[in-house]
Amino acid sequence: MRKLFHSIDLFATLPHGVPPSRARLMPVRYTAALSATVLVMVLMWLSPSMQAQSLTGSLQGTVTDQAGAVIQGARIALRSASQTAQETVSDGQGQFKLNNLPVGEYTLAIEKKGFQSRQQTIAMAPDFAPLTLTLTPENLSEVVLVTDNSIAVESTFKLETSIHETPRAVTIIDSTRIREQNFRFVNDAFAYVPGVAVNSYRTGGYHFYARGYRMLPDDTRVDGFAGVNAGGRYGATLFGVEQAVLLRGPAGLLYGSSGAPGGMINLITKKPQPVQTTRIDLRAGGFAGNGVGLTERGFGGLDFDTTGPIGKSDRVFYRALFTIENMNYFTNNVLDRNRYAQGSLTFKLDQEGRYTLTPMFQWTRFNRPAGGGIVISPSTSLSTNDKISGPVNRQDLSPLDVNLSFGGGVDEGRQAGFDFRAVPIPALRINLGYRFIGLDTSIDQFAPVASTPTQIEILKKQNLVQRQQTKSETDRLYHNFDFNTAYEFQPTSWWKNTVQVGGYARLSRTRTTTNAGPLPGPQSFINIYTGQETTPLVDNYPDLKWADFIDTTFWNTYVQNRAALANGKVIFSFGLGYGQNHPSGQPVRKGDLTPNLSVVYNLDRQLAFFFSYATSYNPADPNSEDVRGNRNTFDPSIGRNYEFGAKYDLPSRRASATLSFFHNEVTNALVQSGPNDLNPNGNRFFVQAGSRRARGVELSTEFQPIRDLRVTAAVSYLDAIYTGEGPASAAATNAIPGSRAEKSPKWSYSVWSRYDRSEGKFHGFGAGLGLIWQDERLGSNGARTPTAPDPLVLPAFTRLDAALFYRLNEHVDFALNFENLTDRVIFVNGTVGSGLEIAPPRTVSFRMGYRF
Repeated sequence: MRKLFHSIDLFATLPHGVPPSRARLMPVRYTAALSATVLVMVLMWLSPSMQAQSLTGSLQGTVTDQAGAVIQGARIALRSASQTAQETVSDGQGQFKLNNLPVGEYTLAIEKKGFQSRQQTIAMAPDFAPLTLTLTPENLSEVVLVTDNSIAVESTFKLETSIHETPRAVTIIDSTRIREQNFRFVNDAFAYVPGVAVNSYRTGGYHFYARGYRMLPDDTRVDGFAGVNAGGRYGATLFGVEQAVLLRGPAGLLYGSSGAPGGMINLITKKPQPVQTTRIDLRAGGFAGNGVGLTERGFGGLDFDTTGPIGKSDRVFYRALFTIENMNYFTNNVLDRNRYAQGSLTFKLDQEGRYTLTPMFQWTRFNRPAGGGIVISPSTSLSTNDKISGPVNRQDLSPLDVNLSFGGGVDEGRQAGFDFRAVPIPALRINLGYRFIGLDTSIDQFAPVASTPTQIEILKKQNLVQRQQTKSETDRLYHNFDFNTAYEFQPTSWWKNTVQVGGYARLSRTRTTTNAGPLPGPQSFINIYTGQETTPLVDNYPDLKWADFIDTTFWNTYVQNRAALANGKVIFSFGLGYGQNHPSGQPVRKGDLTPNLSVVYNLDRQLAFFFSYATSYNPADPNSEDVRGNRNTFDPSIGRNYEFGAKYDLPSRRASATLSFFHNEVTNALVQSGPNDLNPNGNRFFVQAGSRRARGVELSTEFQPIRDLRVTAAVSYLDAIYTGEGPASAAATNAIPGSRAEKSPKWSYSVWSRYDRSEGKFHGFGAGLGLIWQDERLGSNGARTPTAPDPLVLPAFTRLDAALFYRLNEHVDFALNFENLTDRVIFVNGTVGSGLEIAPPRTVSFRMGYRF
């Protein structure tokens, strides 16, 4: 960008050929001998200039690409002949405006990453007409919607680059797509991402599956920081999120230890912008399927988002967002009350914006009752060792009008911190970030249980199930620190090299409650079809006592090097990292060197081939004993991911595609011996073995066959299995060798298309259509074992989504979304028929937006 503005400086000239010295204010000595004639001549020379300065105009317009799609985040710089400069950024509608511009000649420069920069000369007048500025793409990112994906890539991979030159499979869903399809939580988007699957839409939703691996809470991050997702509850919200980055494969080099190499999620929050924009969305809707009427379980919400400069300042910007949502779930008596608020400021610490500081604060509160989406089938397998694995009998499912659970839980979170960015010289970038994240959880609920032979028989014969009470409180505190600095060497135009050094550290403090007495047993049978209770529920849970905080420190450091040769034809990258975990009161859990390497070969501007090798690590517990009784002898478990493929971009046709072949595995995982297989110390011991292996292929594509039509499609094939290695004595509880991984369909595909009429009689109208298909998959949360060989096989499903849009004018727009339009019963989770989770039936939601 500095190079661009430097070129502008070279072309800018002073009016009337005045030398630069005349543009500076210099002391002038007047003498008594100054003639009146000279004074008059000076006043006459100044007069036209003064008159011109008294007249002003406004520059406004829209930035689009060649297909007419608006471009958000384009930087517009306007420089006058006297070197006075003003800058702005195009907003979400591609629009920009600069006010109070003195009439005269200006040089206008427009820049947007991924597009060719352009300049032009304009003559400002008081009645200057609005402009339409068209940019020509350099290459197209994986997302058809024009957005600044360089932010998403740099925030996730730390190094600034484009999607086209990123040697990994990654999907970016921006705020426009989130709003367009009414995604509220990150789980909602999984169906449209190849290789990623949902674990649950409710309790347990903080887990997700990526390439056959069950990912943990810290594998979902916000702005690269951990702590927003934790503890047996729900998936992260998309409120206030600008871009959701879904990376497949490990990221241990940059983010430290992880239990599996399947992938990670990075949610990039909305930041202050220099252009004043305010939007209000009103949402309402209900369910119209699976026996639920449209008006029975209505929901509604209000979203508010405003950003812009503070006053007339061009160096301080703000962002403020809040959401109030009362969301009935489709199960009776499940009303989610969700609240969200975020505020942030960006300070340009210097006039050029080379140094910026962005402090932020966020608060969330989610009050969610128990029982959402839970149904029971008494005739479906109620055990995992009765040689029955399905199919699920849909004829005797309990109805959604009967909520078999009672009570619920509250999750309250808060965040505070800052991001500091410095670019002292164009070749040097420095980033420093800190986040405090707190998450408090309070649970008091009753949930159905049918696990003993007696309970199973009563459910089968009498359609009665008991409820088990659970009560707990948990406080989680996270202090996150992130630092990285990168320097770019460019000795010749043919070759350049970027070196980055960085580190990440996290202090996790967690405390939970313990029970002051023995736990109560199940109680109060309820009829699963009528909701009639044999006896009322009784709160006889023992008192809770707070335990001490448990502190754990995580840290990792890394170095990355990227070399671009032959004017970017070939790009080599190499990284090496190391990290440790230190639980309080326990020995340090040491990691291992974490290597990453990749190569990208740009055959031409459209086609690139890539290969990458990425790793993750999970330190072993030093207290684990081996077969000889020795401790602290185990290396970390290692996740490896080999990936190669191609990326194709055709800007003139607005088309892109990514094809990825991958193979990943986990080695050195600790597997414990059987109950009677002891070491010389009389304890069960561990051996290190491979635990999982996955391979497959993913294809995603986005294209715009005609001006008004956008299509996004993806298909994936996944072969993920457990290897079943370990001591012979543990065979009864170890994974069955070669058994398929759970929640991981072998085949899946999705398509989302949107048509917007840009001109003619139906100008402003649009429609969207989505199709999702997933193969059958195991419903359990773990491996098949000889003692539990037959968890339920969840059937394959097809889901159809649709939407209608209408933009009344530049301020008002409407949307009507339909999810699961054909009202299919979709099973999400469930090991046995007494604890099945289903996805929402046909859902209808209406949104009205107003943009100031």
